[in-house]
Amino acid sequence: MTENLLLRVPDFDIPRAPGQRAATLYIGLGRGGQMLEVLAVLTPPRDLFVFHAMPLRPEIAQRAGFYD
Repeated sequence: MTENLLLRVPDFDIPRAPGQRAATLYIGLGRGGQMLEVLAVLTPPRDLFVFHAMPLRPEIAQRAGFYD
């Protein structure tokens, strides 16, 4: 994913359950060139739980500062 990554925003979203980590937002290009938003929870040292992936929505891009 890192070769297509355009923006990474740690702590983008509040935790979904008490005691969990905040989600990291990734914005990047999909295989077909479409812009994607991906939300994942990182747990060191190597765990990654992806729970959301879809085409990038304008409100998410704006909230992340992608167009700034």
